[in-house]
Amino acid sequence: TLKPFLPQLQTTYVKCLSDPPNSEAVRQKAAESLGMLVRRSARTEPLINELSGGVANNEDAMARLYMGVALGEVLLNVPQPASEAAQEKIQDALEPRALEGEGTQREREVTGWALGILLRRHLPVEKAAIVLQESVGAALEEGPSARRTGAALALAGACWCQEPGALAEPPPQELMDIALDLAKTWLPKLLSDGDGEVHSAALALAASVAKLHAKASLPWEGMAAVAERIAVLVAPGDLGISSKTALLAARHYLAAARCAGTAMSSGGARVAAAVALRAVHKNCEDPEDGERALAAALDADKGDEGKVKTSLDKLIASADGKAAEALKAYSLKRVRAISQHTGPSNFVWDL
Repeated sequence: TLKPFLPQLQTTYVKCLSDPPNSEAVRQKAAESLGMLVRRSARTEPLINELSGGVANNEDAMARLYMGVALGEVLLNVPQPASEAAQEKIQDALEPRALEGEGTQREREVTGWALGILLRRHLPVEKAAIVLQESVGAALEEGPSARRTGAALALAGACWCQEPGALAEPPPQELMDIALDLAKTWLPKLLSDGDGEVHSAALALAASVAKLHAKASLPWEGMAAVAERIAVLVAPGDLGISSKTALLAARHYLAAARCAGTAMSSGGARVAAAVALRAVHKNCEDPEDGERALAAALDADKGDEGKVKTSLDKLIASADGKAAEALKAYSLKRVRAISQHTGPSNFVWDL
């Protein structure tokens, strides 16, 4: 058992977050490891307080960023909600970083997501509803576009559904109603915003809201209405959106559409065609991300090439003109590779 070693491991990983010689990859792995450790740790509040203090007060921007990543991982994975005292410290640390439009884009994204997870599974429903409506809603509506980045990620975190774990079920009805109202108003506007940073956050929100629609068996019309704009942002062209973000958002959207029975619609086909175009673009960091994203739309078990081919034919038939051509050119020569990623739909967002 690892239990006797947990305190030392925890101390080591926290140190890795802030030690100047450590690369971003080392810090990222340390943050993820803290998220895994808290599933077994008996004393999590001191860790949460330390990370919250780092997010609020650390003057080293890199250390502050990865303490925010770690805090999001811990809030997602800790077995029980944080205490009331810890909740206040977390909220006081995250809200200014996420919603005031300062710092880097990455810091706004990380702290916005962590704030959303705080609302989703730690704060009492009544308090979470107030913060979502008043603080997050105000950041979406007022001030510079940078405020909308953190607010969109906070709203995404509040909507997120992930199996297995604490977010396996939709949020409480009161919180879900407010989140859906905000998403209905703001998702189309964020997807059409003139700022590339906001576009990245909007794609994350679109993925999260799609997952919530599928999990709660909500009518898909609202998601279908924004499919065209999602496809535009997923396709290559917007330099403000990394291929990793675009393809991961598309993967979640298409997986949710498959669960809702709408992946083979014209909207699903447009997003799938955008995936095909992005995956072969010279700036795509990992072309396999495209195969994973397209596989999410297909109703086939892993390795079932025959069923993958049949599903791809249906998807291509749902597309029009150049979209159908792009989808056909990309997918039919990659049937075997795509079939290695079909089946599961409960993959993480991986900020």
